[in-house]
Amino acid sequence: MTFTDEWTMAHDLALIYCGLACIDRDLTDDEIQAIKGPLSEWIPLTSDTTAEEVVQDAATALKQSQKEVGTAVRRVGQELSTDECREILRHLLSIAEADRVLLGAERKLLHRLATAWNLKELPDTGDDESAAVPEDREAPWTLFHELAFLLVQMGCIPEDGPSTETLGAMGTRLHEWEPDRSGTEIREALRRAVRAFDDHADAPFIEASVETIKEALSPTQRLIVLDDLQAIARADGPSTREQTQHLQSLDEAWEMSTRFGEA
Repeated sequence: MTFTDEWTMAHDLALIYCGLACIDRDLTDDEIQAIKGPLSEWIPLTSDTTAEEVVQDAATALKQSQKEVGTAVRRVGQELSTDECREILRHLLSIAEADRVLLGAERKLLHRLATAWNLKELPDTGDDESAAVPEDREAPWTLFHELAFLLVQMGCIPEDGPSTETLGAMGTRLHEWEPDRSGTEIREALRRAVRAFDDHADAPFIEASVETIKEALSPTQRLIVLDDLQAIARADGPSTREQTQHLQSLDEAWEMSTRFGEA
């Protein structure tokens, strides 16, 4: 399907919604109904086109070429505001959760969208807002450092410590949350997180850190953190049983429903 004057922003959004809903199977009637709700807000009142027709157009385009989704993602990121993109991501999470299970492929798609739309950002909570703050801190311990701590914890689950590939994945994923930081600042944050993990690898400190992330981040952002953590677990090969169990415990603590056995 080629884009014409009749192809609107509603069609782009429907294409993205359908791309998520069709990951594990064909589009169902229930999913069509779930998509129609948020989609109807983007159809002009003067238009004779219905939300269901837009969804059907998008589903047809999706069957013809998966590449259309990438085009829609770029156009949405260019034309809509950050708040609008954030609301769309929230709707996508609701669609993904409709069957009460978040597949790995759904989680990865949501992560890619958040990155493409520059939504992978931490809220400004100020300094030392965490319930888990190292006693020997040499500088403010922020939410950014909390996230670094969780990434380091996942990377340190193997007894022999993180590999070179894992360390690289930590830096890459952490940098995506605050891309304005320099490579030196990223390495320093990870260094402090490693020191905090060495000094405070006890349950109370870790539990406080997990709770801080839960309270500070939205469900969509928590899902993205889980995807970051699984990427670190798999940076140098398949994740271990201990890493999968840790991911599942975080999933439960953050009240998500991710299926980590899926790719």
